[in-house]
Amino acid sequence: MRFIGVPKMVRRMLPSAVWRIPNDDKVLHLTFDDGPSPRTHEILSVLEDYNAKATFFCVGQNAEKHPELVDLIRQSGHSIGNHSYSHLKGLKTRTKDYLEDVEKANALLKTTLFRPPYGKMTWKQYRALKQDYRIIMWTHLSYDFDAAMTEEIFYQRLFSKFQSGDILVLHDNLKYFDKSLKMLKEILEWTKKEGVECLAVSGWLLAKSKGTKS
Repeated sequence: MRFIGVPKMVRRMLPSAVWRIPNDDKVLHLTFDDGPSPRTHEILSVLEDYNAKATFFCVGQNAEKHPELVDLIRQSGHSIGNHSYSHLKGLKTRTKDYLEDVEKANALLKTTLFRPPYGKMTWKQYRALKQDYRIIMWTHLSYDFDAAMTEEIFYQRLFSKFQSGDILVLHDNLKYFDKSLKMLKEILEWTKKEGVECLAVSGWLLAKSKGTKS
């Protein structure tokens, strides 16, 4: 069975990473990995329709191709995060090369938020990056990239397990964009019905929140 949530054992491996941002309100943090893409504006349009804010963890190579979209994301009130320059697999990359790749991306993105591609990196990479970045992981993974995960199963698990401050991963990737966009619309319909506010991850929220390691 696919786990849309992250087992506690996994979370303990990265103790100072942010897996959710607990608070007393009804808040969901939408995040998008891999962009910007030529269709990013479609995500922004849907978010605007629902007055929702999100965080875009951008790949440096894509940001270099579409700098105007990085600017548009920020101008629309959303947050930018670093998702490395080349979308490297940390477990298969020398630490020196991995850190240089992240910094190459940050020369373009200028952010203190980082999410490792594939959600994996070595302990040495983690210890180095946490000195300069808030490492933002997730509470729920949408599996929008996996045809075996139907939207219905995902919605059922997400909506039944939701807690305020949860962080959800979707993707801004042309390979599975249509499924991602469909899921986004359904999620936003649910948040609207339930009175859940969608907020971008920000330094202010992280500072205000208690227990962001959980």
